Amino acid sequence: PGHDAARPLGFGALHDGHAIVALTDSLLFVDPVTGSVRPFPYPADHQLEPGRAFCVADLGPPGVLVRGADGPGRSWANLLDPITLGWSDLSRLVGLPDNGFGPASGTVVADPQGRLSWLTAKTFSQLDRAGRFTSMEVDVPGRLLGTGSTGQPVVGLASGGAAQLTTSGAVRHRTEGQVLAADHAGGLLVLDAIDARHAELGTGIVVSRTLPDGHRVGPFRLAVRTSPAADAPVAVAVTGEGTLLILAGTTSWRREPMHDWWGSVVERWDPVWVGNLLAR
Repeated sequence: PGHDAARPLGFGALHDGHAIVALTDSLLFVDPVTGSVRPFPYPADHQLEPGRAFCVADLGPPGVLVRGADGPGRSWANLLDPITLGWSDLSRLVGLPDNGFGPASGTVVADPQGRLSWLTAKTFSQLDRAGRFTSMEVDVPGRLLGTGSTGQPVVGLASGGAAQLTTSGAVRHRTEGQVLAADHAGGLLVLDAIDARHAELGTGIVVSRTLPDGHRVGPFRLAVRTSPAADAPVAVAVTGEGTLLILAGTTSWRREPMHDWWGSVVERWDPVWVGNLLAR
C-alpha cells in the first residue's frame, strides 16, 4: 500500500514465479502465491530515476541481472542473489565485452537457454552460458522486450508497439498498440482495454496475443482482482515457463467511508489459451 506503489517504476519476473517491483526508494521481492512482500535496497550508490529503463534478467546460478539508471547517461547493472537479496558486480559473467557496451548500456532479457541479451541503440548483443559473445546491428532501435525461440530480438518501439525481428536483425512483423510483454516464443501480449466501471475502478483487462508469424488472436479478458485504474499502469512480465505475472495499480479505492487506498497487486496467471478464453 501507498501512493508510490500505485505507479511503480519497473517490474520483472524470475523463472520461479517471483516478481521484482521497482519503487522510487526501494525494490520489492514479491511472491504472488504466498503474498510475501520483502523490501530491499537498490545497489549501493544507485537508484532508479523515474522514466529510466528498468530490466530484470534471471540467469539461473549466476544470479538475477538487474539493470537501472540513476539519470541520463548514468546506467548500472548488478547481480542480485534471489535468496539473500544481496548485490554483487558482474565479474561472475564470463565473456562480457570490455568495450563499454555491456548489459548496463542497454535493455536486457534472458531466455530459457540461459542466454543474456541486450540492446543498445541498434546493436543487439548476446552472451551464452559458455561465455560466447556475439553482436549484430538491427533495423530498429528501442527497448528489448524478449527473444524468440532461436534468439531473435523482439523490440519495443517508442510508439508503444513492437517489432519482431529475424535472426539477421530485419523487421519481420510490426504490432501496433500498447505491447505489454513478449514471451519466450517471440509472441506479444497487447493491452486492448481496461475493463472498468469508471476511471478509478476496473474489473479486469482485455488483451490480445500476436504470434511470431504476425497472426493476432483474441481478445482475451483477464478478470484480475487488482481493480486497475484507467490512469495507472498495467505491466506484465513472463517467466521462463510462460507464466504471466500481472502488475496493476489502483489509485483510489474506497474500502469504507473516508478511507482511500493506493497501491498495486501482483497476480500470477498460468495461461491456457483456448479460443477466446484464458483460464487462470
